[in-house]
Amino acid sequence: MSVKDFDLHEMKIYNEGSLKVIALRRPNTSVYYIKFIIDHGTLFISGDLGFAVLRFGHYPVSVEILSGITESEYFIEKLVAFEGDSPYQFCPEKALESISNWEKDMKEEEIDYNLSMMSEFKKFIRNCDSIREFEDGLNDNFFDFIHSIDDEPGWLYRIGNVPSVRIQLYLDALKNINRRLKEISE
Repeated sequence: MSVKDFDLHEMKIYNEGSLKVIALRRPNTSVYYIKFIIDHGTLFISGDLGFAVLRFGHYPVSVEILSGITESEYFIEKLVAFEGDSPYQFCPEKALESISNWEKDMKEEEIDYNLSMMSEFKKFIRNCDSIREFEDGLNDNFFDFIHSIDDEPGWLYRIGNVPSVRIQLYLDALKNINRRLKEISE
């Protein structure tokens, strides 16, 4: 599913009292049906992709404001409720890239570390399927090793975090809506 996949959806924009509603629905099905409901400083998302609530403070959210919501980190920063464990999922490739950069930094700073343990740590990362599995393994199996290298390794707990598929789909739907609204206004 991508931004273009939402092109197959019909877009309806309507008011329901003080609420502004933007709905995307593929004709004759509810597959990837998604509805954005704007109520003052809050954006509610519901439908086939689950629900989420984003809070933008005291200033009102408008259809135009939605055009600025294109980056996952900003989206997640505004998230106050989300269906699911986390708006993030674990990506071993991203985690290994961070470890590779860390190793380069340690080499430049001439920091010694146990190469065998680092190899085991990388092997562990390659086999991780979730954030929880990574965090548990980090604490249970590599805590002493990590602390022997870094006094403040809190950053390591986020190295493999990437926005979840659901967050990406929400953003893809918003990008699709923004593109359509721009085409309508031209």
